[in-house]
Amino acid sequence: MLTKSLEGTRYVAASEVGSFQLDYYVVEEEMNCNKLFGVEVVKRDKVSGHDWFEERECIHPLTESKEFVREMVEKLIYFSVSPVTLTQVVDELYSLLE
Repeated sequence: MLTKSLEGTRYVAASEVGSFQLDYYVVEEEMNCNKLFGVEVVKRDKVSGHDWFEERECIHPLTESKEFVREMVEKLIYFSVSPVTLTQVVDELYSLLE
């Protein structure tokens, strides 16, 4: 079963495209009696009135270490990583933090 917990939110104000919200999750999945962890980033844009547009990217399973994923998520939040660049950034961070 796949579960996720919100680790942080980043509000980004970009003048040319308006503002948006980035939510960062730790994803947990149990496979063959092992817990595996990954990361998900959700970008929310307010389109018109009360309508929200969502863009998301999830990478799991990534590792058996929840602490490793939490460290990675802290860096993703700090640098305001979006779903579009998540895969590339996680690949680079994985090699640096390993």
